Amino acid sequence: MKRPSKKLASSLEHRLSGYALAASAAGVSLLALTQPAEARVVYTGVDRAITPYHHYYLKLDGLIDFVIVDYINCSKASRTNAAATPPRPFRCNGYLTGYADGVGNGIEGTANVSSFDASALHRGAEIGPNRAFHSRAVMCDVLDSSGTVLGHWDNVKSRYLGLEFVVNGKGHYGWARLSVKVRKYHITGTLTGYAYETIPNKPIIAGKTHGKDVVTVQDPSLGHLARGASAVPAWRAKESK
Repeated sequence: MKRPSKKLASSLEHRLSGYALAASAAGVSLLALTQPAEARVVYTGVDRAITPYHHYYLKLDGLIDFVIVDYINCSKASRTNAAATPPRPFRCNGYLTGYADGVGNGIEGTANVSSFDASALHRGAEIGPNRAFHSRAVMCDVLDSSGTVLGHWDNVKSRYLGLEFVVNGKGHYGWARLSVKVRKYHITGTLTGYAYETIPNKPIIAGKTHGKDVVTVQDPSLGHLARGASAVPAWRAKESK
């Protein structure tokens, strides 16, 4: 089945772009700089629902690297056969999509005829080089007109989104853990944690949150900026010199 082309509403695109610019200008930091020098994986535990008409900025290392968007698109239905039962006034499709912000950043998945589908990885999967990544990845689409659900994230629990982001021309890898519920064309994603590897080009294991090479930080907030936190984590600032 050929999928319909989908674009974010211009108003949402404007809000996303505006927020990214504002955050960069303000020097927003979401990670404390108390990470020990031997840290390799930085893990953040969260509990955030992403509901229709909302989005979540995923800032793996303190900068906006990805955004997860949940939205519903409704259009007026048309009658194709005058003798048929009149259609419902509107048809609505639900979409849960991941977008990468920045050149070289991407979400792991597989390509098909008309889109790139984000992989719903299991715990223990390796995320790293030689995987396929794309700047826009469909997590779950619900087509109300046919009752079809597309994508790998249909009613899944604790699956992992593989992520790649580039710093100074070098790839770093991470993951985001989500559970997704689909009810008709309403999709709700719940983000329960994310992590990234600070060593360039080193793979990361989905779901790894403990060990001597793992640093756990609190659910980030803008309060870090008020307390004087730097805009860029120490490891990224050092690497970019």
